[in-house]
Amino acid sequence: MAAHRLRVLIQAMSLFMVMAAWITISGEVYGGTLYQYIDKDGSTVITDNPPEGVQAEPMIKLPDATEEQKVETEKEDDAGGRCKKAGEG
Repeated sequence: MAAHRLRVLIQAMSLFMVMAAWITISGEVYGGTLYQYIDKDGSTVITDNPPEGVQAEPMIKLPDATEEQKVETEKEDDAGGRCKKAGEG
């Protein structure tokens, strides 16, 4: 009985850690579209970049970033030492 409780606790903690990491490092997404499709295994997939040959239906259109948000993001990128995208100064 104790082994089962321990196993459930470990699974719950693992899920919590994955969710915390996902929320923390997900970053900001603006101006994109999320698509939904069913894969060959019957699982529902939600993505911003569906593979070719798949009938993906647009689900959510994300709003564009405001100029204030763009400036703030640029400041954070410069202060945080993040790598810039290819082609950027």
